[in-house]
Amino acid sequence: MRIRFACSVRPLLASDTRLDGYSGSILTELDVFGEPPRRKRMRLAGHDYAGGVYFVTICTIGGHPLFGDIVNGRLVPSAIGEIVEHEWKRLSPILGIVFDEYIVMPNHMHAIVAVERGSKRSLSSVIQLFKSRAVKSLQATYRDPECRIWQRSFHDDIVNGDDHLTAVRRYIRNNPSNWEADEYWCRPQT
Repeated sequence: MRIRFACSVRPLLASDTRLDGYSGSILTELDVFGEPPRRKRMRLAGHDYAGGVYFVTICTIGGHPLFGDIVNGRLVPSAIGEIVEHEWKRLSPILGIVFDEYIVMPNHMHAIVAVERGSKRSLSSVIQLFKSRAVKSLQATYRDPECRIWQRSFHDDIVNGDDHLTAVRRYIRNNPSNWEADEYWCRPQT
């Protein structure tokens, strides 16, 4: 039943019963008049995203833990989490893009992505390609053409130097064991 929920999330009316039993809501994405909130600019103004190393965070819609659960400091992936990880791994042969460490967490994923200068793809186009492939794979698996799992856009941090890269790699590796202290942590449903 949770998988059906994951593939049927779309902007809802407050009276919609598909979210019964879930804390949190994607309704926060819309104000009273149904207009999306004005969003702050996600990318650093003036930065050339055609080259560089980035620490990327991609979140699920509504922050729902669709990708699995953390048990004893390790992710136990759901079927959706397995598909998401598979689609991430499929990206690796893209020319001019280097995929470093990554981790899939219950409601987000972190990755280090290096875009070589002169690459035909930008960071945004790589993330867009990944999200699109994951959704298409889920749509085919669950036969649900309205499948939506991703929050709009993504967060990135420009990695500056070897010390920063080492710290980000350590953060990614330790993320599952620090899950309850993570800013993206969802309290278990009671």
